[in-house]
Amino acid sequence: MTCFGKMFSSVDDRPYERVPFRIISSGRNVYGGGNNLQGCVNDTNMFPQPLISAFPDIDIRRFTDYQATVKNYKLSASQAISTLSPGSVVCVIADSCFSQGITKGNPHDTFNGKRVRNRFLPNPSVPIGMLVKRQIFRSGHLRWLVISACQENQTAADAYFSDIKKYMGALSYGLRRGYEREMTWQEWFSMAVAILYQLEFDQIPTFEGPDSLKNEIIGANETLIIHNSSHGTQVVDTSGDEVDGVDEALYFDKVLLDDEIHVILQNIPLLSN
Repeated sequence: MTCFGKMFSSVDDRPYERVPFRIISSGRNVYGGGNNLQGCVNDTNMFPQPLISAFPDIDIRRFTDYQATVKNYKLSASQAISTLSPGSVVCVIADSCFSQGITKGNPHDTFNGKRVRNRFLPNPSVPIGMLVKRQIFRSGHLRWLVISACQENQTAADAYFSDIKKYMGALSYGLRRGYEREMTWQEWFSMAVAILYQLEFDQIPTFEGPDSLKNEIIGANETLIIHNSSHGTQVVDTSGDEVDGVDEALYFDKVLLDDEIHVILQNIPLLSN
């Protein structure tokens, strides 16, 4: 057990109380079968660092490797959302691949002299090359913000960054490096994109949500960031709500459908009219 903003080695069982700023981060490197990644745990440990400096009382909840499970993601997100006040800002940051990622290589065979891996686990039941309509977190109905690592025809890179001498996800690295105090969410996202462009990663992160939230200064209102660093995948849609017949999913110990995350986010409290 530790205080706010510090790392811990066991599952954090502190109760969820109302706080001005909270980050929940789930990072999983370990998959087996040749699918292991190298930067996800680093993302969970390092991505929040500039925000910890800006908001000393921030509450950090980290889940890494075997703790980074679908159960822990859903439970922690639900419990954190249950503490929010009306008018709070929730930003979901997904450093994973979601769609056609396996059909296109990363921008480099190597980057900084190290092999680049993509964060996509192919599903044998979903044909490679299938056109996918990206619907992550049911983005047409947002009352929240979603920053995703790449577009549907791209991979999300897991790469070695020589300035920090560590592997990270390109998106998490860009956000960590690009954050400055008093930024708006839009400015933060734009800075991260510019950093990835400067480093010649061809993945293009996406940013969805209402302009009223995008242009708000980060931390101006009660804030929850739900960040994951992991593989992404696709599964055949069984509910009939996807035009292309495919659901996008995060992959931890098993798949977490965008439909399931959408349900959790519906509990974000609204301001009264």
